[in-house]
Amino acid sequence: MEGGIYINNSIKQLNIIIEQYYNEIYKYCRRRVNNDQTAYDITQNVFLVLIEQFSKINSDSVQQWLYRTAKHKIADFYRELQKATTYMLDVPINEINNITIDLSYNPNEDLKDEELEIIINDILLKLNNEEKKLYTEKFIQKIDYKTLAQKYVVSESVVRKRVSRLRAKITKMIHMMLYFIFFCFFH
Repeated sequence: MEGGIYINNSIKQLNIIIEQYYNEIYKYCRRRVNNDQTAYDITQNVFLVLIEQFSKINSDSVQQWLYRTAKHKIADFYRELQKATTYMLDVPINEINNITIDLSYNPNEDLKDEELEIIINDILLKLNNEEKKLYTEKFIQKIDYKTLAQKYVVSESVVRKRVSRLRAKITKMIHMMLYFIFFCFFH
């Protein structure tokens, strides 16, 4: 009977901890990922790990453990998002039919070529004509910075800055699309 009492006490302690810290950890995650659904998912993962490892956690340091675990889960999220974003950004449109993407949230499924083509076409539709031209020249035709600078009659550093801004804009669009893909389809 003593084992049953211990389990009941553990469940009561877990419930108290969850009630006490859930909103606090959610708000912490929300401030760092700036997306409600992502923050919710990360918070859920933190508390799932808490449940799994509860017997190993010192009750005096539960709050610290929760924040540390949340910090690591947020870092994991951004690391995976960065991997997917970097890969997608370097995909030339004319090679779309020959690729698959490793989505770490579901490693057994590849993003279908048609889905990737839709994503890239959607991104290109959101670019202005100058950005589309620069994307094509730099990422598809692989024209070097020096040649682009001569073509546009600007310095090489100006071309590098434009490419950097274009890459940042595309990365932001990919992030938004990946939120949708990851959290609508894989969760």
